[in-house]
Amino acid sequence: VAGYHGSGTYAGSNGMIIDSCVITNNIAASGGGVADVPKVVNSRIENNRCTLTTTSGCGGGGVLLQTTKVENKYLDLQVTNCVIASNSAADGGGGVNFYNSSVSNLLIDACVITNNMVSSGYHNRGGAGISIWSNPVVAGGVFTVRNSLVADNGFTDNQLNSQGSGILANAGNAGGKIRIENCTVTGNRNSGSYKSAINCIGTVELVNVAAIDNFDKDGTAIHGVTSLAAGAGKTDDGTWAANISNS
Repeated sequence: VAGYHGSGTYAGSNGMIIDSCVITNNIAASGGGVADVPKVVNSRIENNRCTLTTTSGCGGGGVLLQTTKVENKYLDLQVTNCVIASNSAADGGGGVNFYNSSVSNLLIDACVITNNMVSSGYHNRGGAGISIWSNPVVAGGVFTVRNSLVADNGFTDNQLNSQGSGILANAGNAGGKIRIENCTVTGNRNSGSYKSAINCIGTVELVNVAAIDNFDKDGTAIHGVTSLAAGAGKTDDGTWAANISNS
């Protein structure tokens, strides 16, 4: 199925829930499989494609999540116990792309996000597996990724803006906070010229994160979060092993 937003499923401004579904082989300009559905649980999102055709595209090969407001209340967004695999995007978030334009909370929990690809970083958002991008001016909220595997995602070409082959975590500077907890980030690859397996911007906290066997231009498992003196974030009990540089 081909369309503009969410060829598999598009909710728009309502409280739709996807539960126990298989969404596969769809194509859209934004949100190839699922777009703007506030809750996706117990589902498999696979082999969907986002093809950016205009500057208004918002990425998300498998799932596109954006701020959703119902009856003047912003909904919390949730992706839980899902497999998001082998999707592709011509912009940020080959697997999952979250763009927060106001104040919403996000939870990605108990997911396998694997073998997703991004062919460019048109809006500087990157994130081949997961892209979390909070508007730097107006958006706040708490964005959490926990108990998940982010593996074997990457970029198909040498794009300058290929930030975060596994996860791009941009909390903005208007009060947003990202927490990545109890996750394994492994086998992600970036042959371009920018950043690492986990690229952090703003207030980002990593707790019990294993970043192992990633291949990135910078040759570092993470970027940004290690600059403790600059207040970029902190890591606790992190494991960084066998990450390889091609520089």
